[in-house]
Amino acid sequence: MKILFVIDAYNTNNNGTTISAKRFGEELRKRGHEVRFLATSEPKEGVYGMKELKLRPFNGILRKYGFQFAKSDKRVIREAVEWADIIHCYMPFPRHSASTGITITNTTVSVWTKWRRTSP
Repeated sequence: MKILFVIDAYNTNNNGTTISAKRFGEELRKRGHEVRFLATSEPKEGVYGMKELKLRPFNGILRKYGFQFAKSDKRVIREAVEWADIIHCYMPFPRHSASTGITITNTTVSVWTKWRRTSP
């Protein structure tokens, strides 16, 4: 199965969400699943990377606590979503809603299956 994790940042290891998602992904790979991430990062193998959204004057505080937010890139999001069978969203931020086409509210961890449309 192809599983996409949507997280805030991929390159930091001081953020519990990122650490949890990476560990979960490792375990799923050991069981034969393909796992990729959609996050603030440079694009690399296994990661659909998007540029960081700068939120002045909050950048210093956000970085201190391990948070980064991505500039939504519809092309990258579409590519990631079309690849995936299942999308696992870790946080209720706009990028996560955009990746699923579903408005995410009041949740910490949400798992959404992506339904593929087929022509009649």
